[in-house]
Amino acid sequence: MYMGSVHMNKEAQFMRSNKTLRLLLYLAVIAISVLLIGGCTPNIEKLQNKQDVESLIKALNYEPDIKIRDNAVAALGEIGDKRAMEPLIEVLKDEDEEVPSWVLDALIKIGEPSVEPLIEVALKDEKVRGWVVDFIWAAKD
Repeated sequence: MYMGSVHMNKEAQFMRSNKTLRLLLYLAVIAISVLLIGGCTPNIEKLQNKQDVESLIKALNYEPDIKIRDNAVAALGEIGDKRAMEPLIEVLKDEDEEVPSWVLDALIKIGEPSVEPLIEVALKDEKVRGWVVDFIWAAKD
């Protein structure tokens, strides 16, 4: 009888550890999902007030809501930090036709430092080229 209770204790321990492993796996899947999806909706106004350029740059790729991306572009333009130039230029390749005009407005606010990198991208990417012509005309005023 003693051996039977030892066997039952080991089996119970295995079942408890198996439940623990399943729970840990479940939590890991949730954590990975949150990281891949982006967690929660970025608060662009708060990020802009904190001048959090890095988080605003991440918000440029927030797929679930184009308004978030629009606001992130505008906030980066208002802040005027040069670190945003390259990510903003990449967003010019966006499939949504409204996005490039938002980006151009932001790049105009950043000013002259954004002209050269923008031209380099336009020479390589035909889609961006038309937007660059618009940008240059707007920036010259």
